[in-house]
Amino acid sequence: MEPSRTARRRRSTCQGLSVMEMLITVVVISIIASVSIPNFTGLRSAAQSAKLQNDIDRINQAIDMYRASGGNLAGLSKPQDILDRLKTERQRDTASQFVGLTGSTIDRRLAARITAGGNDGQPRAVWDQAGSRFIVSKRGAGVTEFYLDDALAEVDYGEEIRSTSPLGYNGDPGWVWAYRDRPLPQAPVVGSPGPVVAEVPESPFPTALDAPRELREPVILPGDGTFKPSEFPETVTLSNPNDDSTWLMVSVGGGPFVKYSAPLSLTGNTTVVAFAAGNPSRWISSKLASAAFWKSDPVRLLPPSIRLSAPEFNEDTPTISVSLANPNATGLSQIHYAVVAPGATVPPRSGWAAYGGGSFSVDSNSYPSGFSVQAYARALDAVDYQDSADSTATAGANFIFEDPGITDVLYIIDVSGSMATKVGSSTRIDLVIEALSSAINRLNSSTRFSVATFGGDIEWTDPTLELMTASDASKQAMNDRVSTFKADSSGTNYEAALRIPFLYGRKPAIVYFLTDGQPTSGGDYTDEIDTLAAQGIQVNTIGVDLNQESNDRLAAIASKTKGKSKVVQTK
Repeated sequence: MEPSRTARRRRSTCQGLSVMEMLITVVVISIIASVSIPNFTGLRSAAQSAKLQNDIDRINQAIDMYRASGGNLAGLSKPQDILDRLKTERQRDTASQFVGLTGSTIDRRLAARITAGGNDGQPRAVWDQAGSRFIVSKRGAGVTEFYLDDALAEVDYGEEIRSTSPLGYNGDPGWVWAYRDRPLPQAPVVGSPGPVVAEVPESPFPTALDAPRELREPVILPGDGTFKPSEFPETVTLSNPNDDSTWLMVSVGGGPFVKYSAPLSLTGNTTVVAFAAGNPSRWISSKLASAAFWKSDPVRLLPPSIRLSAPEFNEDTPTISVSLANPNATGLSQIHYAVVAPGATVPPRSGWAAYGGGSFSVDSNSYPSGFSVQAYARALDAVDYQDSADSTATAGANFIFEDPGITDVLYIIDVSGSMATKVGSSTRIDLVIEALSSAINRLNSSTRFSVATFGGDIEWTDPTLELMTASDASKQAMNDRVSTFKADSSGTNYEAALRIPFLYGRKPAIVYFLTDGQPTSGGDYTDEIDTLAAQGIQVNTIGVDLNQESNDRLAAIASKTKGKSKVVQTK
């Protein structure tokens, strides 16, 4: 059956657009494109113009600083040549005395992309010789873009001779700053050729009919930043890049604007704001130029490091070497130190010794209980630097007989036969004699002391039964007697040994009781312990090569009298 005409028409309509509809669509798209593309192009052009203007402003500021520092752009017209001149440095033999910028004023990588000319309406930077600055133009040859070329980073643009400044550093004793008059130009000798000077068009002065022109910002030297305390008072100069008929106005630290006439002397943490002004019929005041000058806090020096040759004194280490190291730069500080006994008051820093390098020794006779070393780095420049904090190192003492301090002390030593036991090439009694002699030598001269021995009974006491002052003579006399002790007594009588303190007219405050055995003779010594405790006599026990039971027995004696108990192993 043939489809109806209406059905055929409906099917034809759904299959696609007619020729007329396609033409209309193309025309509409063309109209939209013709509106959008110019708008996009205009936005892009505006962005390029803004970047170029910003680059020009920055480069012109660098030009002002270069010229204010004695630079000269006369005779140059090519943009790249001008950029390269700004990258030079002041000749070294004059730079050290020049007050102001001596190096490059722009990034060494800065380069100019040049257009050959034409009248395409695109902005470009052209060099205005009269004004010694770049300006924006839309005709002729010029710079379409300033960009950074990394290949120029290592190029050496050399040094140049720049004009001197009336203000310089004084090389002679006296003021830091020195003013110098510029010499008057010499008249040429008749008949001799004069100096060759590149012709540079002068800036035309505006006439009465000309519109006022905006002045350029002053240059503030040195630029803002943070400076050491010793660099203050900081001398700041202003340079006017404008016509000689204009002047500068300056405000220091937020104060009122006054006419600038001489270098400023700043004491720190100050902002300088300035602008150029002139006859308002000819000139428009410049934009503000500003620089902030901040005084840094004095730098705190690092504390020295302290090295000890041993952590403690003992019978094998009666002397400890001390060395100090300064982590600060050479010439900034001197190390000072003090050595004090544990618990002693540290003297004021003014009394500390100056460290001369190398190492020094601390001996156990001077510091029988150990010592501490305190050191600090003292600043040689007290303006820019502060003294360091203290560093501390401590050495202890681990002798068989600890230092009793300034008191009355009695040493009671076991000389029973077991003390003759071999220890290497020596014997127990020989090791004890050595330790006891060391203890006697370390006694404070104000201490009173004596020595007694026991075995099966009391073997020896000083016949006077008096505690003697620890003078050098009495120490030597007692050490001579101690050196004769022999381990030949039979038995170990605790009761007899602990009765010895009661024999002395002046009772000891501290007793050192050393033995290598358990009680084998004598009776119960409980009464003696109770009496010692009641009279406040402290018994410090020392067990040599004992078993645990014997060590516990000695610990109980020490505990009862508020003393200390020590275990010594020689095997």
